[in-house]
Amino acid sequence: MHPALEIREIVQSVFGHVGRPSSGYDLKTLAMLARTCTAFCDPALDLLWAEQHNLKALMGCFPGDLFLEVDLVAFRRAAPPSHFARRIVQDLGIRRPITKEDWDRPLLYSHRVKALYLDNSIGTASASTSAFYDICLAFPGSHLFPNLRTLQADLSSAYREIQPARVIPFLLAPGIERITIALRQIDTASHFLPTLPQRCPSITYLDISNWDNGDTQSSSAVVQNLPQMQELRVYSLNRQALEYVRRLPTLKTLLIEDFTVDLPVDDNADAHSYSSLKDLEFGRTRVHRVTEFLKITRNCSLQRLHIGSFESETATAANMASLFSTLAAQRCSHTSLRTIRYHTRSSNSPPSDPDIYALTGHMIRPLFRFTNMVTVTIYQPCGLDITDDDVSQLASAWPCLEFLSLGGIYQVASRVTLHALYVLASHCPRLLSLSISLDATLVPALLTSIFDHPLQYIYVGRAAITEPAPVARYIATMFPATRVKAWADIETPRNSQETVYHGRWRIVSEDLVTIQSSNHT
Repeated sequence: MHPALEIREIVQSVFGHVGRPSSGYDLKTLAMLARTCTAFCDPALDLLWAEQHNLKALMGCFPGDLFLEVDLVAFRRAAPPSHFARRIVQDLGIRRPITKEDWDRPLLYSHRVKALYLDNSIGTASASTSAFYDICLAFPGSHLFPNLRTLQADLSSAYREIQPARVIPFLLAPGIERITIALRQIDTASHFLPTLPQRCPSITYLDISNWDNGDTQSSSAVVQNLPQMQELRVYSLNRQALEYVRRLPTLKTLLIEDFTVDLPVDDNADAHSYSSLKDLEFGRTRVHRVTEFLKITRNCSLQRLHIGSFESETATAANMASLFSTLAAQRCSHTSLRTIRYHTRSSNSPPSDPDIYALTGHMIRPLFRFTNMVTVTIYQPCGLDITDDDVSQLASAWPCLEFLSLGGIYQVASRVTLHALYVLASHCPRLLSLSISLDATLVPALLTSIFDHPLQYIYVGRAAITEPAPVARYIATMFPATRVKAWADIETPRNSQETVYHGRWRIVSEDLVTIQSSNHT
């Protein structure tokens, strides 16, 4: 063997370039190397154990006579009726007292684990929870996985009788930087959640965004004791916690699933208010609250803004216009923003006055200041009332655009014609997906030059159309590989005319396939 490979630091450096299990290296070969080569044993074992997706390997290190299998009646009773639930479920129990010697072999490997990923079907959420809990109670040290850096435990669908959350404290370690815990109810975590900042002071990524039980105070208290936070995903926060996180110089990502806080107007917010924020998402909120939030941001280089709304709220066009103008008023860099998504949940009936809700070209114009937009989704119930001129300004402002979706389930009659497709093809060479309502009753003259645009998909909704064949030929001259789709077959037409339009757009789609096939022969 080369003398250099006898130096431990060099060997570790070489193995550091092998990668992780997800990179696809041969685990069997690595295991064989660990068994047969003394010099490579430790580095190979470090790689084999670095990323674990369950606790089976660790439990397999204990002596076989430690466990017994019994029928788990409570688990079967709690399970929903299904083929799998009717099968016999075996629980692992502890046969005898756990001795210090039982830990000799597990401790040879547990310190090598750097990332632990558990879900509902394996690890602590499986029938082995009880046995693992008993094992943890007999652990002779302080931290079962002392070098753990990432913990992801999805226990949100586990059955109440198993109570997998009770083993979470045994998985925590002081060096953890990224932690995601999904639970069915936050009260199952009440015994360890308040101590999380003390147990894991190095956390930079925290995701507890599915803990929906209204206990905003618990999650807010935890957040206010994590000074190194870079990515935060929570179900809700109170005003005090929001005041704390807005001054964190490290915070880059913020997701609040249920944003219901009315923020005070603060035109004198300091220069460090969300100054490092790159990614901002609200799962459910009201538009005016997002506008208030943006008013207290300062000098951030926001790259992504995602806004969802409550089912009960339909934001008016005026609310949306205020949001867009606030966003563009130097609250964030005009060159950094790449993605904006606003998607309202569908209501059961159309608004009584569409003019109040349909966005006009003038209202979305402030967004044109963001010159590097890649993805834009604006989904209002009544859609957008824009013209070809508005589309022309949009296309000129966003040359990097790849995904554009403008519309709504109750889209007002469109004034955008097929000519807008030519404008988008000319100014947005990277556009891959387009969703926009068109008036295809008039077809422009065929283009003299043929584009080779990469657009893959056009969704036209309930657009009006008269003659399918010329529409297909016009689209094919610009987008040689695109597919066209109208509203889904499972949707109910609002009138007989929509059924006719849908049939004609299906003909357009079929004609495009024929044209594309002939172009390749």
